[in-house]
Amino acid sequence: MTRIFIGLEIPEVIKRSLLAVQTEMPGCRWQTAEQMHLTLHFLGDVETKYLPLLAGAMREIHMPAFELSVYGAGCFNRNTKPIILWAGVQPLEPLATLYGLLSEQLQALGFEQEEKGFIPHITIARLKRSANVESFVHSHQQFSTGPFRISHISLFSSTTGPEGSRYEILYRSALE
Repeated sequence: MTRIFIGLEIPEVIKRSLLAVQTEMPGCRWQTAEQMHLTLHFLGDVETKYLPLLAGAMREIHMPAFELSVYGAGCFNRNTKPIILWAGVQPLEPLATLYGLLSEQLQALGFEQEEKGFIPHITIARLKRSANVESFVHSHQQFSTGPFRISHISLFSSTTGPEGSRYEILYRSALE
């Protein structure tokens, strides 16, 4: 079994911009450049024999390449406590289209639809304990980067460890 997700790679220049906003914040574990990506579908533990089927489903996605920009910051909460600090992306429309096309392909393979809905973001930090992120989120509401091109989707494996997750790209599928 391999822990799998389908997502988008982030260019190095954008990762550098995201790394530049990191500041000392108790209870915060900042993501490294190697950990930054945008998850489209998290599939969980998947038997390796299904990986070629996932690659085939990704090849069935027919949509043009598009551009994104990083814009703003926010956090996800669990029981009113922030657990993830993220950077937003825009425009949302091409991501929603891509997400929908992937959902159709994955459902055809028997993968269940994610219940929590799709909120496009790049995780920039994980919060180990009750960290005060309100000031960071407020001061980065207008944070933005220049546009970057999304020309493919990627199948990632994820391995968790004491330093956080480590990701490996197993397959890339080009957009048109």
